[in-house]
Formats: sequence, C-alpha cells, structure tokens
Amino acid sequence: MSGKYGVGIRDIYAALRNNLVPHRWDEDLLPFLQMVQAETAQLGCSIQLCKPRDKASFYSVVCRYSIPHVKTRVPLYLTGKPCSQCRKGFKCDQITKLCVS
Repeated sequence: MSGKYGVGIRDIYAALRNNLVPHRWDEDLLPFLQMVQAETAQLGCSIQLCKPRDKASFYSVVCRYSIPHVKTRVPLYLTGKPCSQCRKGFKCDQITKLCVS
C-alpha cells in the first residue's frame, strides 16, 4: 500500500507500535485514545446525519466513555498475551481477544 501518494497501514503501525504513551500534543487523538485504552470498560456512540437548510449535509458523532480518562505519560495498555489480565466480571471474547463484560 505504500507508494507515491500515501503511507500504508503497515508503515504507520511500524512507526507507532512502540508509542503506547499519549502526550499532550495528542489532543486531537483523545477520543480514539479513550476508546483503545485498557481501562475503558464502557463505550457508547451515536451517529446522526444532519441536513441543515442551505448547507452541506454532515454526520455528527458523539461518544461517551467510562472513566478513567486518558492521562498523558500513562501507557494506554500493557503488552502481553490477549485477555491475560481481564478484571473480575469480564471474560475473554474468543473472536476479538478482548476482555468483555
């Protein structure tokens, strides 16, 4: 996928795979970081197509997350065997290999 006009997903992953700790300059990424951090146990999102008069249509997406919130200089997750650290009341989803309630 790498080429003249873009960077492939593998290239991006290779460049960022060891960067597990968010920094203050990652502000635009906070919604995504909140979704992927290990401690987030609940997530709900809604999407709405908005069609204002005399303006272009657009989608509005709103997500709410359980605490804790993303903190700078704190790892998003720990590396290791999938589901090896599921908390009490959670089980391993055999397809996604994520801890689910």
